[in-house]
Amino acid sequence: MEPGYHEVQHPSLKPNLAMLNNIEADFPPHVPRPADAPTALGGLRVVDFTHFIAGPFATMMLADMGADIIKIEAPGRGDDFRQYPPVHSELGQGAPFLWSNRNKRSIAIDLKTPEGLDVARELIASADVVVENFSTGVMERFGLDYATCKAYNPRLIYCSVSAYGRTGAFADRLGFDPIAQAESGFVSMNGYADREGVRALSPVMDISTAMMACNAVLGALLAREKSGKGQAVEIALFDNAVLMTGYAPMQYLFSGADPQRHGNTSPDTCPSGVFKAKDKSFYINSGNNGIFQRLMTQVIGRPDLAADPNYATGDLRRARRDELFEILGNAFAEQPWSHWQGTDAGGRYPQRGTAQR
Repeated sequence: MEPGYHEVQHPSLKPNLAMLNNIEADFPPHVPRPADAPTALGGLRVVDFTHFIAGPFATMMLADMGADIIKIEAPGRGDDFRQYPPVHSELGQGAPFLWSNRNKRSIAIDLKTPEGLDVARELIASADVVVENFSTGVMERFGLDYATCKAYNPRLIYCSVSAYGRTGAFADRLGFDPIAQAESGFVSMNGYADREGVRALSPVMDISTAMMACNAVLGALLAREKSGKGQAVEIALFDNAVLMTGYAPMQYLFSGADPQRHGNTSPDTCPSGVFKAKDKSFYINSGNNGIFQRLMTQVIGRPDLAADPNYATGDLRRARRDELFEILGNAFAEQPWSHWQGTDAGGRYPQRGTAQR
């Protein structure tokens, strides 16, 4: 091996699937992808200078599509995300890291040494894509910024994932998923009206930013097929967090009313929310008039409610949300979930699409 370069093996891990014991009964059987099936990005090389979640999850999706991902990590410690708990006693790596870094090869390069930088440049020269999510200015200090790299690899796609963008007053600020959730207004929209807003425990901003970064890379690769030229693309965590507030900002522009917290109910459709059968809770989403009609006639056996003009439209149903929820709550409480779910002879496939978990 060259100085500053060594390969890190990723042992396989068979996770504890106790929480998914009933998956085979609840869902159709899994059909593995044929081992010799072609992949969309087979033959493409991605040099991955990312860490934590948003960047690594983006390159992991590229890996899932067949790209060869070479993840660059610091010698000794590697990506700090490796040690996020729980850490497997034999692998010495945490579950979050394994979740976001499958199908990659990792190498340790000391970018603070001339030898390490030589290895990095050699890899970039042969790469189709570079993805990085260092703090603003780090790649420039290493001489690995896009302007420098494209001089010796003009077909390179160079993706930067940042917190607030690479320019502007916030360019030097660090960013984390829960902060983006709070600053974007996402937290204020979630939870119950009688208490503080609630962040999503899942790193939804990191994951969705990763998806946008992956999309940007794919779009740039498509553009390269047409033009023969590479380009730089950039995704900011905060920009994506604002996107993740959905259509609430547009509703505000129309109505002037701030979004409110509605718990498990929907401010836009009715009846939508959590209901309880005899043995467990489940979720219903009546997204349109047709679903409401089927819910009343095919599920709870109340064609009279389906025909009632008081419930004919979404606006009318929202105005009578409490009485509708009481009717449905009383009906669902009479039977176990298996009755409301509806299954085939094998006990697997839901037939009633109205009552959804």
